[in-house]
Amino acid sequence: MKLTPERVATALHNAGGIVAQAARALGCSRQSVYVYLSENPELQALRERIETDLLNRAKDRVAEGIRNGELEASLVYLSAKSKTEAIRARVEIVTAD
Repeated sequence: MKLTPERVATALHNAGGIVAQAARALGCSRQSVYVYLSENPELQALRERIETDLLNRAKDRVAEGIRNGELEASLVYLSAKSKTEAIRARVEIVTAD
């Protein structure tokens, strides 16, 4: 089936901006989608907006988890920060026997 802006936009939305998943839904290769995106800058911009939106949502959920005292959210935050700021965080969980 031929790629159209509407079909590609819908596939990108449904796939959260992940090209491999969008390509599967469209029945074509990832390379075909990448070529189509390069030929249609408005769709590439759409993909970037979808990715940015999902990233912002994920950041909000981690921040909410930290505010709620969730250890896992804190570990995710520390792990990400250690990569971007060269901080090393070590967390040791001790249980009482």
